[in-house]
Amino acid sequence: QFRLMDEAKNFLLKLKGPIAIAAIVGRYRTGKSLLVNRMLLDLQGSGFQVGSTVNSCTKGLWIWDKPLKCKHADGTEVNLLIVD
Repeated sequence: QFRLMDEAKNFLLKLKGPIAIAAIVGRYRTGKSLLVNRMLLDLQGSGFQVGSTVNSCTKGLWIWDKPLKCKHADGTEVNLLIVD
């Protein structure tokens, strides 16, 4: 069963134009959030929460609230959503 938080629903409804999704998937505590923060979002000290313990910081699916503007192969501009 999926549950969409009101905050996420409102964010998605406000997006204009086509949407593309980039998601990093894998076993827990393998550096997915760190990878997204460092490579895709290029953020230092912000982005998805990461930790140094065996306890995970993110559960479920999280969407970064600042879509990246990208171009599809056909030239169409899309909102790239980063999902962790």
